[in-house]
Amino acid sequence: REGEYDYLMDDHDREMLKWVKLFNPYDLYSKNPTPPDWKTLKPYYEDLVAKYLPATLKLLSCGLSQALIQSTEK
Repeated sequence: REGEYDYLMDDHDREMLKWVKLFNPYDLYSKNPTPPDWKTLKPYYEDLVAKYLPATLKLLSCGLSQALIQSTEK
């Protein structure tokens, strides 16, 4: 529902929301009636990661990064 969580937003969120709304028409994955085939897309994104990121990343020691690491190791 549009605007249902407005009370959770701060001034920065409100400022960024206009950019999110501008981007929404170009968000092809969530607008497509058929979910993307991740097995087909994975090589493309792996190539992008290899091109633009170092082979080893130094993650901050925080709960979120640990949760992300653990979820990808499963």
